[in-house]
Amino acid sequence: MPATSPCVPCCSTPLSVNVPGTVGAGGLNGAAGQSAFTTLTAILTLPAAVGDTVAGVAVADTSWMAYGQTVIVGDEGGTKFAEFKVMAINSAISVDLKLLGYPGSVAPTGTLASGARVSASGQWGLPAPITSYKTALAYNVAGTLIALAAITGGPSVTLTQAGTYVIFACAKIDTIAATANADKTTVQLFRSNNTPAAIANSDASAISVAYATAPTTIGVVSLPVIIYPTLNANDNIVMYAGCTTTLHSTITDADLVAVRIF
Repeated sequence: MPATSPCVPCCSTPLSVNVPGTVGAGGLNGAAGQSAFTTLTAILTLPAAVGDTVAGVAVADTSWMAYGQTVIVGDEGGTKFAEFKVMAINSAISVDLKLLGYPGSVAPTGTLASGARVSASGQWGLPAPITSYKTALAYNVAGTLIALAAITGGPSVTLTQAGTYVIFACAKIDTIAATANADKTTVQLFRSNNTPAAIANSDASAISVAYATAPTTIGVVSLPVIIYPTLNANDNIVMYAGCTTTLHSTITDADLVAVRIF
């Protein structure tokens, strides 16, 4: 009688067993990674105004930089710093930087020491608004539009760099004396330098009626919100006021607020 096989049924497919071979030699080390920052190799003196460019800033390495990139230059303690936009890469060790003037940074004409680190940074959302709030002006409005700032120390803001701004303005208008006459007081924004001119579509008016007593508030006039683009770095915006009947109204409070959006 034949012997009985221990495999019942027998396997039809041979089994393969992988036996590890000898471990091979290690590969070569990869190239060293590139630093995400560099350092100043000379003192950096900031330009005279926000938006100006410092040419030929000396750094140890520009290979990681790109045109249009935002960078921050500062000491390791974070006590002195300033943000810039890369405007040109001149060589492996020289770059042109435009001062952005973000809040908290070193003021124009200040310095950053040799050895300060230069690294990539982000763009600020919106700069701090430029404001001018004036109260207790008591400016008696004459017939012709006249600048409040020139006569009473009224509101005036200087836009600190080229760009596009949103400008908000308002003025509180009172009567001067009892009157039987209606009167229209107009308030408007003007640029007082860089080719002085009225700012289009910025005027607003308040019309009074006969008042038996004075002073009486005619109203708080909100001027239209203005989108104001400029290529200048120092436009000065002021408020003018005038009325149809001389010395029937007075500006008692006035505000100007400008916010750069681009």
